[in-house]
This record gives sequence, structure tokens and C-alpha cells, in this order.
Amino acid sequence: MVQAQNRCRKEISTKSGKTNKQDKVNKYKQKVIQHLETEEIPTETNKKWEFTTNIIKRTAMEILGKKPQNKNINIHENEEIKNMSNEQKKLKLELESVKNVQARKEIRKKRNNIRNKIKIKLGSIEEVKMEEDLMKIERKEGNQKAHEAVKTIKRLKPSKALKIFDKQERMVSSEKRKVDLVTEHFKIIFEKQKQEPIKHYPPCTNNPPFDENEIEKATKKLKNGKSTGEDEISAELLKHAPKEIHKLMAQILNQSVESDDYLETLKTGILNILQKPPKKGMEKKINVRPIILLSIIRKVMSICVIG
Repeated sequence: MVQAQNRCRKEISTKSGKTNKQDKVNKYKQKVIQHLETEEIPTETNKKWEFTTNIIKRTAMEILGKKPQNKNINIHENEEIKNMSNEQKKLKLELESVKNVQARKEIRKKRNNIRNKIKIKLGSIEEVKMEEDLMKIERKEGNQKAHEAVKTIKRLKPSKALKIFDKQERMVSSEKRKVDLVTEHFKIIFEKQKQEPIKHYPPCTNNPPFDENEIEKATKKLKNGKSTGEDEISAELLKHAPKEIHKLMAQILNQSVESDDYLETLKTGILNILQKPPKKGMEKKINVRPIILLSIIRKVMSICVIG
């Protein structure tokens, strides 16, 4: 009987979750259409794509809100911990200025008591967060449960700082200096390769042209949960977008091919780097792997062309 009730609760919860999601998808589509009908769409290619991405992002914020970022506990996020932290800092300064031995002993005792309270409070916050993570894993079914557990472990695992060395084999700590060295590193690598100059192709008739159905099919092939490019549009926002957005994207791509009004985001990307395991004798050299984060419309175009 208990098992049957639990199964029934799970089914109701699952159906309720799917219903809520579908409601949000429908509201998102309707709101996008409403914005497109009430706002003037630019004619120039780059401005038209900027307009499209702004509509998508603005509507997503209106319907879904901003997703909370998964961060380590920050004392400034909890008012009680923040107040206790400030109080113990004041006691620390007071301790440094007081000369009387007995008074110093009392201040130190009071400060240690506050620090212990901070630790206890942080521990309780950690426990609540852990309970939330466990409940989230428990709500999943089958293979999704293992996938959610792995995702949670990866999120909790602290990220390692990128190790970058200069020409004198000294480790660099400044983020700006790291960026400069990595940029210079890849510039030298790319210049070494003997590549033919990029050809300039004049505008031509796109036959057959991109159409909204082709764009919609391509969005369905995009992978969820991937890092976004400079347009900051995720695959999910395009998959659930109305046909009007897919029609606009088809117009933008056709316009870019058939005129001199080229969409600049098609040839740009964000350079992201990953640390590679150091090889023997290369421990103090720049040892990274580049990853280019492309805009979503570039990914869609690639799927259409290749497919």
C-alpha cells in the first residue's frame, strides 16, 4: 500500500513538473510573438540578429527569471554570518591595541566564541545545501539519477587555477598578464602554420535558400547544457522558440549570403582555454588547449549546411 502511494506521488510529481514546464514553454512562445508583433524589426543583418537575441533573452528573463548560480558559500550572502564576521574583525583590531593581559584574554575568548558560531552556521548551511542536492538526485529516475549525481559532484569539485608561465619560466598570478601571454602564445602558433589567405566570396543567390522548417529541424539537433557564444543564447531557448524566430533566422542567413550585409558573428567566437596535463620537460611552459565558443546561429547554420 505504501509503495503504491509513493509510486502515485512520484507520477503526480512528474506529471505536475511536465505540465509546469509546458506552461512556461507556451508562455515563452506567446511572449516572444507578442514582442515581435509590437516592436519594429531592423532591416540590417547585424542589427536584426541583435534585435532577435535581445527579444529571446528579455522574454526568457520575464518568463523563467534568472537561474541562481552554483557558487561556494560566501559569508556576504548570509546577513547573520556577515554581522558575526564583522564583529570578530573588530575584536581582532581591539586585541591588537589592548596591552592588559587579562583584557586581552577576555577579548580573545569572545572572538574565538564568535568564530566557532560562524563555523557552526556555515556547517548548517552546508547541510541544508547537501539535503537539497540529495532530494534533487532522488527525484530523478533510472539513469538520470546517476547523471544528476555525477553533475552534482562535478559542481562541488573546486576548479583549479590555470597555470601559466612566462618566458623566464615564472608562474604568472595576474589574470591580465595570463590573458596577454596566452594571446601571444596562440598568435605565434597560428602564424607558424602556412595557411592560404582567406578567400573573399562575393554575394550570390542562395539556392535553395534557408527556410524556417530547416532552421527548426537544425535547432532540435543542438545539444542542451552547452556553453553559449557571444550572443549568450542557449540551445533550449531556440528549441522552444516559436516559428517566427526560426523564420527571422532564415532571413538573416539568406540576407548574409545574398548581399554585402554580412553577419559578423558568423566569423567570430570566444577563445576559452583548458589546462593540459604537463609533458615531461614542459612543466613550466604554456600548456593549454584552445576551445572556441561559437554563436548559436553559427551552429545552426553549420548543421543546415552539413546536414
